[in-house]
Formats: sequence, C-alpha cells, structure tokens
Amino acid sequence: MKGHVPTFHKIPAAPRVLAAWLIGLVFSVSAVAQRSGTIRGEVFNEKDKPVPGATVYSTQIDSPDGSENSAQTDDQGNFVISGLAWGKYTVTAEKIDAGYPRTPSRFYGSHMAAAMHELSAKNAEAKVKIIFRGKVSSITGTVIDDEASVPIPATFLFRHAKDPANVLVAETQLNYRILLPASIGLTLEVSSPNHRTWYYPGTNDATKKTTLELSPGQTLNLNIRLDNNSQDCACLDRPQRWGLGPDSPAFQWHESQDEARGEACSRHDRHETMPDMTELSASIR
Repeated sequence: MKGHVPTFHKIPAAPRVLAAWLIGLVFSVSAVAQRSGTIRGEVFNEKDKPVPGATVYSTQIDSPDGSENSAQTDDQGNFVISGLAWGKYTVTAEKIDAGYPRTPSRFYGSHMAAAMHELSAKNAEAKVKIIFRGKVSSITGTVIDDEASVPIPATFLFRHAKDPANVLVAETQLNYRILLPASIGLTLEVSSPNHRTWYYPGTNDATKKTTLELSPGQTLNLNIRLDNNSQDCACLDRPQRWGLGPDSPAFQWHESQDEARGEACSRHDRHETMPDMTELSASIR
C-alpha cells in the first residue's frame, strides 16, 4: 500500500491579502488597547476609615487640555479609573456633602502638591491611597435676582485676606454649597452677568467689604440678592415685569419698593409697545 501523500492547494492572491490585512488589524487593535492604563486605589478619612461615595479625579498633567476622568468609591472606599492614555497623572478626591474638600489644596491649608503617577507600557497600572485631612466649614444658600426675585447662577470668588493670591473660584447654579476653611479670614465677591458685583457682608462698594471667618464645623446660610444692571423697566406691566402673580408676597414687596422710590407705575400707558415676550421671559428666568 502506498503511503498517503498530502496535497497542498495554493491560496489565491486575493484571500492571502485579506488574511494579512485581518492579522494586521488585530495587531493594530491590540497595540491601541495596550496604550491605556488604570489607576486604582482607596480613599480614607482622617480616622483611617474608608470613605464610600467620594469622587476621585485623575488629571493628565502632560496633556494640552488637561483631560480629566472620574470615578466614585464603593462601599469599601475603593475606586478604579481605567482606559487612561499613557501619560502623567495627578489623583485627587472630594466628598462635598460630607464636608471633605478636594485634596490636596493650598486654599484649604494643604502645603503638599498632589502626587504624580505615570502610566506607560512598563507600568500600566498605578495604585493610590488618598487620605482626607478632615472636614471643613461651609456656606449654603441661593443667589437671587433682586428685581425678579428668582434664583440665578453666579460666580463666587474667595480670597485669603492675608494672602490675596490664594483664591478659590466656584461656579454655582441655583442652590449652592461651598466648602471653606475654618478660622481663616476670607473676602468674598459674587458676580453674575448683567448684575452688580456683591461684596460680603452685603454691599456693592468694594471699599466697604469685610472678611468672612467661619468657626470649625460651622455651616452659614447666606442668601444673596444681586442688583440688576439692566435699564429700569418700571413702566412695564408689573406682573409681567417681575414674572410674579399680583397676589404673591414677592409682588407686594416689589410694589412697596416702587412706591418707596416714587416710581409712577400707575401712569403706565398699556397701549405702549411692550418688549418681545421671549426677551422678557429670558430676563426673569
């Protein structure tokens, strides 16, 4: 019996090219996947207890846009941030509702810079332990348009009174909560587009501002009313002017203010041309 002789079939050129392309694609995808790493770690409080629900940020410091990713800690205070491109990162954390500001921060008294961690092909994973220094004080409240009596977004600028270059800028929406260091004199100014800048304790004159100093653990409720810079529109129909019902307490307050200033709104000719309602709604939003 003759031995079996295997036969070989020549693969056409087109399939060979396709196979080579597919193999190259696999290697390319693999190379791209390998160019990302992971930062994992734990967050503890000042008593060395795990902190669940903290927000951890990884910031790429050698990226032109300073790209930032974040993750929440689990019940054991653990976190994982993956899919990070090779590069140098700082890792910070905060839990505002528990009174822990983003650390480390010179504004809150930390004299240490955030540690730097580098991800690369040789070191695709970094492990981090973050410890909160302790809870701080806070201010809460709402910024209100004094003309329309509606909440508005605003920018808060805090400065250390004895070190004006040490600042904190906070962008707020409607109700706000801002963490502040205790037992340190701070100046505060609040601004919003088309409004006059407000200075603590409640003036539009920067020369009359004073310092704000909170006690350890104190929460100060501070509702702020900003004066509108827009042209006085007292001659508009008043319920439309303020966006309020004529029977509401806020409307009655505005009525008393108009009377105190001697504004003759009662002489308004209702047949005058009214502003476009779209613009009017936007002004009291």
